[in-house]
Amino acid sequence: MIRTDMDEVSDEEFFRVVAPCEEMVTNYVKDNFFNQYIAFHIAVYFRGNAMWQQSFSNQVSTAIDDLSQFTNADCDFELVKKILEETYELKITSESPLKIEDIIKQ
Repeated sequence: MIRTDMDEVSDEEFFRVVAPCEEMVTNYVKDNFFNQYIAFHIAVYFRGNAMWQQSFSNQVSTAIDDLSQFTNADCDFELVKKILEETYELKITSESPLKIEDIIKQ
């Protein structure tokens, strides 16, 4: 479901509906690639002789900062659509405004 107006949602409903989604996404990122990405980042910079002297905490912060530099231009929109269809059984039927349908498998 795509909501159209935040004014239609009470604070109670927002926290009941949106907060669990945010938590699921955060946990997915942490459990599936975040720490692996940070370790990869540190290893690449170390082995590439491109790491500056700083604390481990700062190295981690640098990796996180570098991750935040990605933009829409870095995203393969067609690949995202394919993943949505193949993994989540969702099909984008309109990009603007965004419309998504469940794919019903028979």
